Amino acid sequence: MRSPLLSAMRFVGHRGASHVAPENTMAAFRAATARGVGFECDLQALRDGTLLVLHDDTLLRTATKPVGLSDAASRRWADLVRTPVGELAYADVCDVDVGSWMSTNFASERPPRFDEALSMEAPDVFAELKGDIDPDLVGALEIPETLTWISFSLPLVEELKRRDSTQPCLHVAEPRNLEDAWAAARAVVNSAVDGVDLPASPELVTPELVRYLHDHGKRVAVWVYKAPARNDAPA
Repeated sequence: MRSPLLSAMRFVGHRGASHVAPENTMAAFRAATARGVGFECDLQALRDGTLLVLHDDTLLRTATKPVGLSDAASRRWADLVRTPVGELAYADVCDVDVGSWMSTNFASERPPRFDEALSMEAPDVFAELKGDIDPDLVGALEIPETLTWISFSLPLVEELKRRDSTQPCLHVAEPRNLEDAWAAARAVVNSAVDGVDLPASPELVTPELVRYLHDHGKRVAVWVYKAPARNDAPA
């Protein structure tokens, strides 16, 4: 018999279904929704204000170098993928291959814009705001009811909650020990945000901690990495 707790859980694919498709790509999001679950994605702000779906602040880890480049083109490509994406415009990155590192079946995958990711019909979308993203960039988007904002910056999700009290917002924390986990839980309870997103560790996410948060009307989410996606990175 399935436990009541497990039945109450909602699952989302980390960076999409990143165990079967390249992370943070439309292929990964399609693979997640095809399995009946939502997806989590990461957002970086480009120089021109575009919100790009990308975990790292550069394309170095996930980009695949095109074959047959001249020496000069190879140097330009190397410079591009090492440049912080906040210094780039969408036109600079829209044709970068971020799929074929996993398989040639995904050679057509390019870094999607956030509005493209939102075009997917998913039961849940968790969007992590990376770096120092201007909340005004978020306010210009048409946000579905299924979306939850998450960020390691508690002030950022507090500001988003202040701007739209109906939009779910969670603070992502990375506690080193149980004391840190309780500190993160208390910070959320004393804020307007809807809950906390913690590492999936039974040493940190204890029944007492979850009960405390639920008793104060807060949501509890957990995040993982390397489970079992290749080429993954922490947080």
